[in-house]
Amino acid sequence: MGASTHAGTSVVLYGTPGAFSSYTISLDGTIQPGSTNGGALGSFDGLTNGHHSISLQTVGTSGADPTSNPFVFYEADVTVGTGLLG
Repeated sequence: MGASTHAGTSVVLYGTPGAFSSYTISLDGTIQPGSTNGGALGSFDGLTNGHHSISLQTVGTSGADPTSNPFVFYEADVTVGTGLLG
């Protein structure tokens, strides 16, 4: 996914970790714990209504074949705040 910015109060990242079972999510410059509950790689709500940056980075597992079971990022759902451009 790389990095993205948005204006809003929540964001949910969806995907499957596959062979790359280790990944990091950074929200506003702070590493956050990930989760695979309900297909969500990470879910963050209760954010202040404003601009936020988020990035997703995979960490390869030794000996894993990424072509047979790849990390897949599906989408990011963002709850957009009102009154802010972004």
